[in-house]
Amino acid sequence: MVEKRSQNLFNDPSKVDMQKASVRLSQSIVYYDEPSQTFYATLDRLCFQSGIEIIQTVLEAQGFSQNFENMISCLETLHIGVYSESAKIQPNQDISKIKQYNHVLSFKTPSKSRSGSLISEFYEEIQKYEFELQTLREQVDKGNKNPKDKNELKAEGTLSELSKENAYLHSEIKKLRKQVNELQREEIHSGSQAGDDVPDGVRVASVSSISRKQRVVTMKSDRQSLNVPFQAFDVLPTHGDECLVWVDGHNTYHAITLVPNKAKIVDKYIADVLSREGEQIKIRLPHREELVLQFDEKLLQGCQRGSQVIVFFRGDILYRLDTLTDAQSGEPLEIILSEMITEQLNSDSSRNNFNHNKKQKKEAA
Repeated sequence: MVEKRSQNLFNDPSKVDMQKASVRLSQSIVYYDEPSQTFYATLDRLCFQSGIEIIQTVLEAQGFSQNFENMISCLETLHIGVYSESAKIQPNQDISKIKQYNHVLSFKTPSKSRSGSLISEFYEEIQKYEFELQTLREQVDKGNKNPKDKNELKAEGTLSELSKENAYLHSEIKKLRKQVNELQREEIHSGSQAGDDVPDGVRVASVSSISRKQRVVTMKSDRQSLNVPFQAFDVLPTHGDECLVWVDGHNTYHAITLVPNKAKIVDKYIADVLSREGEQIKIRLPHREELVLQFDEKLLQGCQRGSQVIVFFRGDILYRLDTLTDAQSGEPLEIILSEMITEQLNSDSSRNNFNHNKKQKKEAA
């Protein structure tokens, strides 16, 4: 789990001393601070995403409506600042001295007690239109049965034009909201839509339980239970996620988790092997943390003191370990599986997910 470190977030340059500071990319974090209603993440966690996508994801996760008002509220508090785990406040000063840092994006979620200048101007403009419409309606209502003069006709024409413009703007807003919702639903449910078109030997399965102790994910597929080891997944799923599972008899070879934005929920590191004995291996991560792990002895063939491995994390769970030799081989089975599924699935969204997964594996190699 990510520790609470909101006191190490800085958006005001006058509050930090960075004269001798250097960038440290290993200081990576994604966090939402409840007391201050602030979301922040280092830029390495937000690659290849637009600002609107990031804000929509955070709003949905915190239970806010993804409407224009809430998105403007987030944009008004958006900053690019720095995050530092080594920040120290100078004695008798309100300045923190930083030695190492990483760039961070932050913004606050909407609050009824907070209203920025842009959203206030938006409300004022709406009130202005409503006032003009009301004035024009009153002028029309005051008319009598006598033939309408030029001023009355002009007032009615202006009222009609404003009503049409208002109706047009409302219809455009509805269209945009509908497009956003459809895209999100399509991306999230792409796995379900493609379930009938997968090749033989591949099953669509949903996660029913996860055992961290046994390192096994229990899945349901057509009333059958599958026990899939953590090592088989490209991305460790959560309860209820859907996956494509490659099965041969009773042996599971590979599982692809059907979730959007995989890059931001998986962390990969190259770790140094300190020792290995049988099924036990001791490694050291880039930030100097040492771990003792247990894997199948066949998986650890070729691992010895001084060699390197690739480890995969989702949150605080290390769920997969690949040797550099396996990674450099291109993982043929996984590539063939991805190609077969890509050719047979009709969903563009599913196709993009598989290609993205394949690209990640090649970059790790």
